[in-house]
Amino acid sequence: MKLLKNTLCFCLLALLPFSVIDAQKSSRKKNKTQTTARKNTGVKKKNARKKTVANKKSEQNNAANPMGATLRLAEQQQKTADTTVPKTVTVTSVFKPFLKTAAKINFTAATPVIDSSRIAVSYQIPAQNLFFNYAPVAVKPLMLETDSALAWQNDNFIKAGFGNFSSPYIESGITFGNNPCDITSLHGKYISSKGNLPYQEFYKANIEGTGNYSVSNRLNLFSKLYYNHSTQYKYGTAAGVTVPKDNLLQQFNLVGLNVGIETKAIDSLGITYRPELGASYFSDNRGGSEFTFQFNGSVNKSFTNALSFDLGLNASLTGLKQPQAIAAYNNVSNNLYTIKPSLHFITPNVKLKVGFDPSWDNSRFALLPNITAEARLSETNVTLEVGWLGYFNKNTYQSLSVINPYIAQPGALFNTKNIEQYVGIKTAISKQLSFNARFSLLKTNNLPLFVNDTVLTNRQTFITLFEPELKGFKLHAELNYTVQDNFFGGAALNFTNYSNQQLYAKTWGFLPLELTGYLKYRVTKDFLVKGDVFFWDGAYYKNPSDGANYKLNPAADLSLGAEFTIVKHLNLWVQMSNIFNNRYQRWNQYEVLGFNVLGGIVYSFR
Repeated sequence: MKLLKNTLCFCLLALLPFSVIDAQKSSRKKNKTQTTARKNTGVKKKNARKKTVANKKSEQNNAANPMGATLRLAEQQQKTADTTVPKTVTVTSVFKPFLKTAAKINFTAATPVIDSSRIAVSYQIPAQNLFFNYAPVAVKPLMLETDSALAWQNDNFIKAGFGNFSSPYIESGITFGNNPCDITSLHGKYISSKGNLPYQEFYKANIEGTGNYSVSNRLNLFSKLYYNHSTQYKYGTAAGVTVPKDNLLQQFNLVGLNVGIETKAIDSLGITYRPELGASYFSDNRGGSEFTFQFNGSVNKSFTNALSFDLGLNASLTGLKQPQAIAAYNNVSNNLYTIKPSLHFITPNVKLKVGFDPSWDNSRFALLPNITAEARLSETNVTLEVGWLGYFNKNTYQSLSVINPYIAQPGALFNTKNIEQYVGIKTAISKQLSFNARFSLLKTNNLPLFVNDTVLTNRQTFITLFEPELKGFKLHAELNYTVQDNFFGGAALNFTNYSNQQLYAKTWGFLPLELTGYLKYRVTKDFLVKGDVFFWDGAYYKNPSDGANYKLNPAADLSLGAEFTIVKHLNLWVQMSNIFNNRYQRWNQYEVLGFNVLGGIVYSFR
């Protein structure tokens, strides 16, 4: 306890000097504060007295000069407006940014490495070919047809020539119009020949005028007026039989007019239409006359780019008057009406048409199918086609005389009805070569047949018969080769085999096999060569003497022609027909002309 007391006393004695020093420091600070306060009070009083004196002087000056007082007051307010001291921040940094020195690129003139590899690139380019259904036409070996697949030009020409069978030839064409929208053209042709056989001679002349006129921005008017005349003699008389020449004369005259209107493009409703009216009058030198009236119209409605609907209407009325042994006339009528509704679906690879055509053939109703389909195989140029078609071929005295010019006036007229089921293929073998083929099953009613009259003095005349029903098949193939506008070549095959006839033993006068070919080659701009060849198997005929059925010999014919320019607007032309000099017969007892040559000039002016 004594030790604790001693320790506390020692601590108090040690802290006593420090307490005295702190008291002295506090006393000095208090005295200093009081002194500063007295000084500040004196300064404030002094400033207040100065301000009072200045205010009194200012009031006196203001009273003497109010404008000056106002200015001084504004200056004083401006000086006292902002008395704060601006603050300044100084930043000191050691870092200094800088850009690194870029390395310089040195170019060296080195030879590039040659790449000898070839990249194989394949392109699927559609073949630029057009496919048309081949239709056989009458062979005209005495005339050189010029190429029509060219742009229209306002050309006028006259063509004249002469041949070895006393064959004068003249043809002329005149065209009027300032542009392709308004065209009027006239065309005429005359040719005659006289063979080595008695009465083997013929004369043919025709003239036609066509017009194409733009009625408005949407409508186009077209018309055609024509006249055809032909004179021939039935020189195929029986051996040892003499018939007066006047009794062998066969003359035909045809005059007709067609008028129609069509839309140039699809309107805002997607509709196009094309109605056409036609009338013709046909007569012979034996008192027969035939009048035909026709109407063909079609309306198409497009719903989309791929889907459309087509409605067609065809009407054909024919009346034939022919004299009998008595004064009265035998009147034959042949009327045909057809309505053709169909739905079309077309895409780049698929084409489909579906329809059924109600028809009235001389008051007999028939519902004809109209279904076709085409499909293009992907990534190929091969197109497959199938179809089921029904259609009529209108038979008139005039149309039958085109097939066989040595017929008698028909005692009856029936229209040929065809039902065809087919499969086919179309393909482009290359850019220039195209091929198509079709195999069809056929059912035909009222096929026209031609047999020789059994009367001895009239065996050179053919009687027209109609087979009620036949069944058979048909094979069609076509090959075309084209090189720009310089070379055109092609061949076509048609083989038809009919069987199961109901009434007659053979298809008299019908050609079962036809093979044709053509060639056009423009050697230079001023030189054109042309060739045509055909081969057919002989048709059956009925011998008027014994009634037996025979077959004519096969026939082949080759024709060559050329045309070249002499001077501007003047060309020379030559046509050689039946180069093999074959004396074949298309119709029984009618031998054709042998080798014949035609040549002349063509003058064109613009």
